Order: sequence, then structure tokens, then C-alpha cells
Amino acid sequence: MGQQWEKLVKLHRPGSFDYAAKFGIQAVTTFQTEPPSVVTQPIVPVTATQPSQPVCRECKGANLSIQYGKFGYYFKCSDCEANTPIKISCGKDGHKERIRKDGLKFYRECPDCGSSSLYFTNKS
Repeated sequence: MGQQWEKLVKLHRPGSFDYAAKFGIQAVTTFQTEPPSVVTQPIVPVTATQPSQPVCRECKGANLSIQYGKFGYYFKCSDCEANTPIKISCGKDGHKERIRKDGLKFYRECPDCGSSSLYFTNKS
């Protein structure tokens, strides 16, 4: 079987494709040589803000409680009985935050960052 692979490797030719011709794009041959303009305004650091109060996606009410179901935690509206998914993110690409329950309190946790913060508290 080793000889078959060697023959296959010898027959391989990298493909080439002219995408510019295929899609009618003119090739760019000149590049900008001027340096980018310098920003003169001071840079303001971004601070993490607390998420706004969650609202029901149906009635826009804030009378919610977190429930657990087949697909994980979700908000249940006490006014219209609709369900609203919980979408959380620590803000960094590739990090998967999760919800942790402790009594009536629910925490946002990111194992990649090592962060944990109170997200929501059910009334009762």
C-alpha cells in the first residue's frame, strides 16, 4: 500500500484558479503608501458594564424568573407565560459562558476567563 501512496503523491498538482476573472474583479496592483492618519483624541478604556435588566421577548415585561428545561436555563414571563432564551457572553471570542445556580441566585461563569458574577436572582 505504501507504493500506491507514493504514486498518488507524485501525481498531485496544486490547483490554480483565477478568482478575479471568475467574478469580474480587476486585480489591484497599487498599494497605498501613505501612513494612516494619527488619532488625536484620547483613548478611553472600556469598562465592563452590568447587563441591562432582561425583558420578555413577547410582551417586553420585566416580571421574569429563570427556569430549567430540556434545553437548559431560560426566562419564563409571569405576565404572558412566554419563554425567552438566556444569551450570555463574556465578550471574548471562543469563550463559552454558562449559568450556575445557587439557591435563588444565578451566576454567569466563564471557565476560560475564570470569572464569575451574579447575573439574576429569582424572587421566590
